[in-house]
Amino acid sequence: MANTLSWHEKAACDGSYDDRFFDNHISIQRAVIDEYCKRCPVMDLYLLDALEQAASIGVWGGMTAAELHKVQRSPKYRLGMLSVNSARVF
Repeated sequence: MANTLSWHEKAACDGSYDDRFFDNHISIQRAVIDEYCKRCPVMDLYLLDALEQAASIGVWGGMTAAELHKVQRSPKYRLGMLSVNSARVF
Protein backbone atom coordinates (compact mmCIF):
# COMPACT_ATOMS: atom_id res chain seq x y z
CA MET A 1 0.00 0.00 0.00
CA ALA A 2 1.42 3.37 -1.00
CA ASN A 3 2.01 6.08 1.57
CA THR A 4 -0.50 8.81 0.74
CA LEU A 5 0.32 11.26 3.53
CA SER A 6 1.27 14.74 2.40
CA TRP A 7 4.64 15.97 3.56
CA HIS A 8 2.86 18.29 6.05
CA GLU A 9 1.36 15.27 7.77
CA LYS A 10 4.82 13.76 8.24
CA ALA A 11 6.08 16.78 10.17
CA ALA A 12 7.14 16.42 13.78
CA CYS A 13 4.82 19.32 14.64
CA ASP A 14 1.74 17.99 12.80
CA GLY A 15 -1.28 18.28 15.08
CA SER A 16 0.65 19.93 17.91
CA TYR A 17 -1.13 23.33 17.86
CA ASP A 18 1.73 24.76 19.91
CA ASP A 19 1.47 28.56 20.20
CA ARG A 20 5.19 28.79 20.89
CA PHE A 21 5.83 28.48 17.14
CA PHE A 22 4.64 32.07 16.84
CA ASP A 23 6.11 33.52 20.03
CA ASN A 24 8.17 36.70 19.57
CA HIS A 25 10.92 35.68 21.99
CA ILE A 26 14.00 34.13 20.41
CA SER A 27 14.56 31.83 23.39
CA ILE A 28 11.06 30.38 22.98
CA GLN A 29 11.58 29.95 19.23
CA ARG A 30 14.89 28.16 19.89
CA ALA A 31 13.14 25.82 22.36
CA VAL A 32 10.53 24.95 19.70
CA ILE A 33 13.28 24.26 17.16
CA ASP A 34 15.02 21.96 19.64
CA GLU A 35 11.79 20.18 20.55
CA TYR A 36 10.24 19.74 17.11
CA CYS A 37 12.37 20.80 14.16
CA LYS A 38 15.59 18.98 14.95
CA ARG A 39 13.77 15.63 14.74
CA CYS A 40 11.50 16.53 11.84
CA PRO A 41 11.83 14.37 8.70
CA VAL A 42 10.45 17.16 6.48
CA MET A 43 12.23 20.18 7.98
CA ASP A 44 13.84 21.13 4.66
CA LEU A 45 10.48 21.05 2.88
CA TYR A 46 9.03 23.36 5.54
CA LEU A 47 11.91 25.77 5.01
CA LEU A 48 11.40 25.79 1.25
CA ASP A 49 7.67 26.34 1.72
CA ALA A 50 8.29 29.20 4.16
CA LEU A 51 10.65 30.88 1.71
CA GLU A 52 8.23 30.44 -1.20
CA GLN A 53 5.33 31.81 0.88
CA ALA A 54 7.47 34.66 2.30
CA ALA A 55 6.66 33.63 5.87
CA SER A 56 7.34 36.54 8.18
CA ILE A 57 6.42 35.33 11.65
CA GLY A 58 7.08 32.19 13.61
CA VAL A 59 9.36 29.19 13.34
CA TRP A 60 9.54 27.50 9.94
CA GLY A 61 11.84 24.73 8.79
CA GLY A 62 14.06 24.98 11.83
CA MET A 63 14.64 28.72 11.48
CA THR A 64 13.48 31.63 13.59
CA ALA A 65 11.59 34.53 12.04
CA ALA A 66 14.74 36.68 12.25
CA GLU A 67 16.77 34.03 10.41
CA LEU A 68 14.11 33.73 7.71
CA HIS A 69 14.11 37.52 7.23
CA LYS A 70 17.88 37.50 6.85
CA VAL A 71 17.69 34.79 4.18
CA GLN A 72 14.83 36.57 2.37
CA ARG A 73 16.90 39.78 2.19
CA SER A 74 19.98 38.06 0.78
CA PRO A 75 20.99 38.67 -2.83
CA LYS A 76 21.28 34.92 -3.51
CA TYR A 77 17.67 34.40 -2.40
CA ARG A 78 16.42 37.26 -4.54
CA LEU A 79 18.25 35.87 -7.56
CA GLY A 80 16.88 32.37 -6.98
CA MET A 81 20.33 30.95 -6.31
CA LEU A 82 19.79 29.74 -2.75
CA SER A 83 19.62 26.10 -1.70
CA VAL A 84 18.30 24.79 1.62
CA ASN A 85 21.83 23.98 2.74
CA SER A 86 23.12 27.46 1.95
CA ALA A 87 20.09 29.04 3.65
CA ARG A 88 21.01 27.29 6.90
CA VAL A 89 24.39 29.02 7.08
CA PHE A 90 22.86 32.49 7.42
